[in-house]
Amino acid sequence: MPGMEKLGQWFESYAAGLTLYGRQWLETGEAEDVVQEAFVRLMGQRNEPDNVKAWLYRLVRNEAIDRLRRRQRQENRAGELEFLQSEWFERQPTDPVDAEAAQAALAGLAEDLREVVVLRIWGQMTLKEMGTVLGQPVSSVFHKYQTAMEALRKKMEVPCRKNLN
Repeated sequence: MPGMEKLGQWFESYAAGLTLYGRQWLETGEAEDVVQEAFVRLMGQRNEPDNVKAWLYRLVRNEAIDRLRRRQRQENRAGELEFLQSEWFERQPTDPVDAEAAQAALAGLAEDLREVVVLRIWGQMTLKEMGTVLGQPVSSVFHKYQTAMEALRKKMEVPCRKNLN
């Protein structure tokens, strides 16, 4: 069982990103509940997972998707995910990118592409960690991330940078 100090450090490091990740499928409060449950389960582990960060993201992903499916069955409705109406970006006067346009561009991506962007940017995960979370090879994750970033650049009308070195 991991010590309380380690758990506290992991919570400080990962909770915000995990919550944002869970918001792809759930409302903020429910995503926070899923994150809390993930840490409770981590606390109950006899042995520390090899990669705690990837383990937590995978657990949050699975639980969030399960909750979404249960709710959709109960309500017997199909519809837009709740996160599409929530604001992902806090506007700052010095931001070079329009927050509303960025949110719209991100929301317009296919779910699998949006997921890799959230994992990479907000989760600050490596491609290997993302592969663990998604159960996919690193090459597939890399291709999805490249595809997603290119689509975002096109939607945001930002030209790709060319490496001149």
